[in-house]
Amino acid sequence: MRIAFLGASSQIARDLAPLFAAMPGIVLERFLRDPGGDAAWRTQAGLQAVPAGRHLHEWTERPAFDAIVNFIGAGSPARAAALGANILELTAHYDDMVMAYLQRHPGCSYLFLSSGAAYGSDFVLPARHDTAASFPINALDQRHWYGLAKFQAECRHRARPELNICDIRVFSYVSTSLDMSSRFLIADIVRTLAEGGSLDTSSQDIHRDYISPPDLFALLHSVLMHAPCNTAVDVYSLAPVGKMQLLDHLSKRFGLRYALVEQATGLNATGIKPNYFSENRKAAEFGYLPRFDSLSAVTDTVDQLLSQS
Repeated sequence: MRIAFLGASSQIARDLAPLFAAMPGIVLERFLRDPGGDAAWRTQAGLQAVPAGRHLHEWTERPAFDAIVNFIGAGSPARAAALGANILELTAHYDDMVMAYLQRHPGCSYLFLSSGAAYGSDFVLPARHDTAASFPINALDQRHWYGLAKFQAECRHRARPELNICDIRVFSYVSTSLDMSSRFLIADIVRTLAEGGSLDTSSQDIHRDYISPPDLFALLHSVLMHAPCNTAVDVYSLAPVGKMQLLDHLSKRFGLRYALVEQATGLNATGIKPNYFSENRKAAEFGYLPRFDSLSAVTDTVDQLLSQS
C-alpha cells in the first residue's frame, strides 16, 4: 500500500511516520513545505528509516497512491490564532486538491485529520453520536474559524458518498514531540516542572481525552484496512481525565506545584470547552480498541519529557 502524508511536518504526522514506515507492505511518502528542515529533524531524531520529505507541491506528480492522509492545519492554539480566518482558505485549498485527485483515482482512500472543534458547540456536554454541530451564525469570530474550516471540509466529504473518505476527529493529543513553547496545558505543566516553579491555572475544571501516538496510529491503520466507506469517527482513549484530577495526580507523582486562579494566561484560540471529548464510539466499528487512558498517556509523556530535559 502506497500512502502519502500531506503536511508531514506537523507534530502528529511526525509521530506517526515511524509507525507507518515500520509496517510491512506499506510504502510511505511524506510531503511538506520545508524539506530542508525535515532533513534536519530526521537527523536530530535519528529516524533515518523514515523516508525523506518531499516538497508539498510534488505529491500529485508521484505514482498513484492507495491512500492519502491530510495533516495540514493549524497545529497549535497560537498558530490557529495567528491564521485567523485564513484557516478557511488554507484548509479548503488542499482539501480541494485531494478531492480532485480522488476523482482521477477513485480507488484511493482519503483520511482527513479533522477536529472535535468541527462540532462547534460549547461542549457543556461531551459529543455523542446524535450531537448536532452548532455555530453562532450571527456572531462568528476568531474562536470559530478553525472549527468551521473542519466542518466545511467534512460537509464537502459527505456530499461525495461515492468517494472513500474518513474524517478523523482528534480532540486532544499528547506525545513527547510536544512543542514546549506552545500554550497547551501539558506544555505549561512540563515547563513548570522543569523550571521548578509553580503553575497558575484557571480554577475551572475541564475534561479532556488525550490520545497517544500508538492509539491514534491503531485507529488510522484500522480505517485504512477497512472496506471503503464515507464517514467520520471521533478519536477517544480508554477514558478522559479532568484537569483537577490530572493536577492532583501530577502533584503526587512529580511534585507539581500549582495555584488555582480566577483567570489564567493560557491561550484559548477556539474557546473554553468544559467537556471537550466524545462518547461516540463509531470507531469501534472499524475494530479500534484503545490501549491507554488519558491519565496514563499524559503521565508517561510527562515522565519521558522530564527525563529528556
